Amino acid sequence: MLLVAFQHGNTFNFVFPFAKGNLVDFWERKPGRSKQDVLWLIRQLLGITKALSMIHNPGWLKGPKGDLFGRHGDIKPENILIFDHDIEGEIMVLSDMGLTAVHSEISRSGVNPAKIDTTLTYRPPETDYKSKGVSRAFDIWTLGCLFMEAMVWHLGGYDMLKRFYTARKSIDIRDIATSKYYDIKNVRTQFLAVTPRYTASLKKPVVEVSV
Repeated sequence: MLLVAFQHGNTFNFVFPFAKGNLVDFWERKPGRSKQDVLWLIRQLLGITKALSMIHNPGWLKGPKGDLFGRHGDIKPENILIFDHDIEGEIMVLSDMGLTAVHSEISRSGVNPAKIDTTLTYRPPETDYKSKGVSRAFDIWTLGCLFMEAMVWHLGGYDMLKRFYTARKSIDIRDIATSKYYDIKNVRTQFLAVTPRYTASLKKPVVEVSV
């Protein structure tokens, strides 16, 4: 859907078609889809997954040490744009590559979570208690959050989606109120070691929605 690319000074720019809005706008103005439309939703989520796969494994990107691999870094409903489509009616498109990073085979799994600026709601657990090792699995977690919210909207509309968001809200280990999908606890050893040991678990509302 890229229309044109150009360089202005040291800045590279892309021009895309004008979107109707993002996925949050779409969920708010549309009721949950009927059972007959579930195939439409599956096709859209499959398209987002394929787009992410292209970022993770571009194939044609090469570096001095071999193939390069990408990571989006901020998958969330606000970064899914909605466009009109002749056949599908409306389609979802993965956007906002501002945090996208490219790494070699050696470095792709060694990114310090502290250096990753992303939306708190969809951050995976390792960003809270690991000092290194964030990989492309980071995107898989956020993609899973997107899938879950899409299913909640499909089954109960935007009102159910808002209730799901509120039910997840709690204070995290950094004393910040967030609606993340997990809780982290400091589990000390039997010797009461000074060094904290953390464990992560899905929040109760997430488990209840999942089943």
